[in-house]
Amino acid sequence: MSVPMSRTRAFQRAALPSIPAGRRRRLGLALAAGLAFGLPAVASADVVQAPAASTFRDSVGVEMHSTFTGYAYANDPVSVLALRLKYLGIGHVREFACLDTEANCVAPRTRVGQLASALAPNRLSPGAPGLKFDYGVTPEIHQVPARADRDAYIQRAFDALVSPPLAGTVESIEQNNEPDLEKSTTWAQTVVGDDATIHRLLAMPKYASLAAVPLLTPPLGRPTATPTLLAAGWNASQGEVPNFHPYGPAWGGPENGPQVACATGLVALDCVKTLSTNGGAPIATESGYSTAGYFYTGQSWVSEKAQGIYEPRILLENFALGIKRTYLYELLDLKPDYSSVTNGWGLYRSMYIGGQLRGSVAKPAGNAIHRLQTRIGDLGAAAAPGSLDLSITGADGTAVPSSTVRRVLLRRADGSYALALWQPKSVFDNTMWQQHDLAVADLPITVKLNSSVAGGWSETTFRPSVDASATQSSGSVFTVPVGADVTLIDLRGSGAGTIPGGDVTLR
Repeated sequence: MSVPMSRTRAFQRAALPSIPAGRRRRLGLALAAGLAFGLPAVASADVVQAPAASTFRDSVGVEMHSTFTGYAYANDPVSVLALRLKYLGIGHVREFACLDTEANCVAPRTRVGQLASALAPNRLSPGAPGLKFDYGVTPEIHQVPARADRDAYIQRAFDALVSPPLAGTVESIEQNNEPDLEKSTTWAQTVVGDDATIHRLLAMPKYASLAAVPLLTPPLGRPTATPTLLAAGWNASQGEVPNFHPYGPAWGGPENGPQVACATGLVALDCVKTLSTNGGAPIATESGYSTAGYFYTGQSWVSEKAQGIYEPRILLENFALGIKRTYLYELLDLKPDYSSVTNGWGLYRSMYIGGQLRGSVAKPAGNAIHRLQTRIGDLGAAAAPGSLDLSITGADGTAVPSSTVRRVLLRRADGSYALALWQPKSVFDNTMWQQHDLAVADLPITVKLNSSVAGGWSETTFRPSVDASATQSSGSVFTVPVGADVTLIDLRGSGAGTIPGGDVTLR
């Protein structure tokens, strides 16, 4: 995603560390373990696998731009940014190692270090693993075309990652961001050259602390550019973790994003895997919806209401597809001026205070994610996966396929389950000059639990995109209304444990 940047630098995310091939292969397999659970397209009674709820919680990340001077990212107190991340229940941030002059990088890097300290283990939530960052390390191609200059920038980025205040905060390293959208006819060759530089540097003892850090492949702006990168000499066997940007279209729901065609018989999720044949579960370093737009500003935006419905679906759908982590684009709106679509990707609004941009209140999407995360619970918990034998039927008693109602089942550490259901339908019409929200009628869905539990089953149903209220029932058969927003059902033995969440305070 290209966005305006301070000091005329276009937005960069970048390159990653080289791990010895065998070691990176083992790491990639570890990343994939337990994630690609292949949510079955069940239409009738069947055993549905339930990954640990904590793995879903661990799959949620968000984009920040601490290097953007003049925006709320640089103007808000670190303590406020920390509270916003804590409210969302997010411990993973996509950032940028800063490729400006060293003098100009001091302030943003200091803020990142302070943010990591503010959300150190157990400060985000009891048992939480603390805040970690995915760092981009390569400059944009059109701004730094010469090989020697690019190599120098990459080395400076790695120097920053092994030095305070960034040392110890690195979770992954990312290569060239959307290089195929750059103003370059030789972008693929440049990417291959950057990759060689990264591997050369990571073989040096100086960067040994990064040897076990996952290296992400370059996320292409268009999945159809995948063959071009491979033809330029990209080595898909090196073990980098597949990385892509599965944005859903403004005219349709997020389930469409990973399914965009990229080659004959292949979709985006297939193509990104061809860039790394042994790198483990894919990562989506960008996905989301912008709310910045009016009738006359184009068709690439949705309403705040639609964003609040779509973004929980992004996280659940991607997780069900085996995507290890999804970084939502992004934490804060760049500007309150909605005349440009680039201004409105945030989970929080922005506002001017005395002429200075600051973050503002959570948008419906931010509140929906807060509710979803809170109700699922288990952040940082050690939990085993499970399964339930259940059936999902409609009003006529016939089985409902997953193409009609999506389902994700999660198991908590206390043995209870969270079942998410939703219709994968569009809730926004982006027709030029006629943009408006679309109403999607609820479907009465009957869930029958064929697995037994001590004390019998009890259910508590929430709709995180709508409000914080809940309805309760008991028994192994129950009916709930399911719309285009996520319906989250807490399943547990009667009288066993407590339902996560409690009162929800909106920010």
